[in-house]
Amino acid sequence: MRQVSVRLTPSMNEWAKLNGLVASFCKAQSLTNELRLDLQLVCEEWFTNIVVHGYEEGGIHPSGAAPIDAELRLEESDEIVLTFRDGAGFFNPLEREKPDLGLEAEERPIGGLGIHLIRAKMDNCSYARTNDRNVFAMRVTARRMKQ
Repeated sequence: MRQVSVRLTPSMNEWAKLNGLVASFCKAQSLTNELRLDLQLVCEEWFTNIVVHGYEEGGIHPSGAAPIDAELRLEESDEIVLTFRDGAGFFNPLEREKPDLGLEAEERPIGGLGIHLIRAKMDNCSYARTNDRNVFAMRVTARRMKQ
């Protein structure tokens, strides 16, 4: 199981399915619990962002292209690639300004912490808009449990 994927509807009810897929993938690849938790966290952050902000919790994109496709892949280089594709409106998370963590929570504008967290947990992130779909890929080096 070097690659797994799932097609999800834009609803938070689908989170359990995605979370289970990540857990199964990590177990099959003997990844550390720490890495599993990091992957589950970034998946939850990004999936929630798509559903709540991109599709407005279950809304359908005008083109009717509602599904969210998620893929986890372990490459020969021992790099894990987590890719989300969605048909919501254009949104490049890498263009967001980093939040000023020096400000008190009440003084900071709302938003951006989830994206900041994703960038902190992953080694590299990339974005493209392809065929009217957002494609957000996150990469991290695999960390395996000791045998």
